[in-house]
Amino acid sequence: MTIATPPIFERVADRVLERVGRRPVASSEARVIPRAERAAAHATMAARVMPVAVCLMQIALAYEWLVSGINKVASPYFATGLKLVLQQHVYNDERHTPYSAFLQRFIIPNAEGYAHLITWTEVMVGVVLLGSAVLWMARPSARVTAYAACAACVYLVAAIVMNLNYYLVDDEAAAWINPLHAFNEGVQLDAMLLLFSLVLLGANVAALRALSRRAED
Repeated sequence: MTIATPPIFERVADRVLERVGRRPVASSEARVIPRAERAAAHATMAARVMPVAVCLMQIALAYEWLVSGINKVASPYFATGLKLVLQQHVYNDERHTPYSAFLQRFIIPNAEGYAHLITWTEVMVGVVLLGSAVLWMARPSARVTAYAACAACVYLVAAIVMNLNYYLVDDEAAAWINPLHAFNEGVQLDAMLLLFSLVLLGANVAALRALSRRAED
């Protein structure tokens, strides 16, 4: 036989338990507290795996590549003009470096095809880096974020290769003291972008390793 507890006794018991910090949690509160805890844990994990500052740097780099690629897509002269630019570099290279020989033998004969490859690679670098940075900030523990980070690492390697080639092609590039380049920037933009890409590549690899360790734990 079950004896019903009067409501007044239940209210008194709840009041006493509340005073000593042992009041039962209502079902509605039980649903709210875990959500708040998950949100806090989510934000903490995001900050530890991939810092926001690094994500913002990746977004800035993605914007640069995206604009550069779209400019090439919109330009009717890039595909045909790349060959002339490379030929001018080879002609001006009085030292006859191995890089000029490589351009003359392999790249210049197929310059138009390489122009299309460069154009769409730049666009894809921008899109992938942008998407990966947004996912790192929004869903750092999701599986799709890990996939996007792996793709970002691949395209960061492509960005490094392109920046290195752009730096070597630029006849006015200077990364050291040279009075002849007094009217140019001290360090050429492609050299800086190459360094930023290396930093972001290391950050994404480290973040992927951190996610892997968390999954194992």
